[in-house]
Amino acid sequence: MTVKISAKKELGVSKLIPVKESNKNFRRTLDFQKQFLRLQIEEAKREQKGRDRQAKIDAGEEVEPIDELEQYEEMNKQYEDMEAFQKLMTDYITDILHLSDEYVEKLDDMEFYKTQEFAMTIVEAVMNTKATEAKPEDKGLED
Repeated sequence: MTVKISAKKELGVSKLIPVKESNKNFRRTLDFQKQFLRLQIEEAKREQKGRDRQAKIDAGEEVEPIDELEQYEEMNKQYEDMEAFQKLMTDYITDILHLSDEYVEKLDDMEFYKTQEFAMTIVEAVMNTKATEAKPEDKGLED
């Protein structure tokens, strides 16, 4: 089967772009999703580490001083991850939509989060899914 992707808003392409629901495209999509999830996990770990440290401070516990070198290395790793993901994201869109150089340049000129939204739209189409916002009961937050 083939899905049709609209790139009019993002790239100014007037026609719908056909994308085969092939094993190859499905694998590309899964790889993209796994890399995105890996970055989300790493970010969640960094945030949790900060919350844990703050909780200890709030509880009056002694905490190790922040190692500046370690902090800089962690920031560098975060930037490298973001850069790699940005490249993965634009490569994914370029490859799956078979974009010409003209449209690759337009893609490069898009805002990061708009590009991410566009990539997720493509993911949803290829995988025949629709992302929805989780409700409190889905997260296990309700009593």
